[in-house]
Amino acid sequence: GTGRVPYDIYAGNAQQIADGALDMRNAGSEHGNLIGGGRIAYQFNAGAAEGLTLGLHAFTARISAEVPPSATRVRAYGGYAVYDTDKWENIAEIYLFDNQDLSGGSGSHHSNAGFAQLGYRAPWGVPYARYERTALAQSDQYFAAQDGGGSYHRVALGVRFDVDLKSALKLELANTRLTDRTRDQYGEGLVQYAIRF
Repeated sequence: GTGRVPYDIYAGNAQQIADGALDMRNAGSEHGNLIGGGRIAYQFNAGAAEGLTLGLHAFTARISAEVPPSATRVRAYGGYAVYDTDKWENIAEIYLFDNQDLSGGSGSHHSNAGFAQLGYRAPWGVPYARYERTALAQSDQYFAAQDGGGSYHRVALGVRFDVDLKSALKLELANTRLTDRTRDQYGEGLVQYAIRF
């Protein structure tokens, strides 16, 4: 017909926060904690909305941290929109967190994050612009225990060169403004070569 409904349902080992970073626990979880979630979307395949996908996503997990020792029931949900055509490559996502402190009794903590990226498929490459924003509750041990768990605003301009169907080179300039742990601002230039299997 005029569209289709893609969906995913998944379960796996829940992450753990170790040394200030999320450990994906690929080798296994000694506590038996699981992560579970999924997504559902509608993809328009005809008419004026052809190339547009609108979707919802959610996951939940019990995630522990080594320092300080804590456990959090993470509940994340949100939505996304993709507009992918011969000329445009646009995507936007939003994440809403409703996390419950399981060890310290500090209750629930609410945070959010999101981004929007607009890209144009030129014959020579894909120039793009992106805006990111996070507002992460620092009273939430899930974010407080992560080195990268602070809030920020970021603006980026870049270009991606698709070398072939399985590899791409990306050049990007970004400016980031940190908004809670420190009030700092910095610029950076990034280069990435990506290979897809």
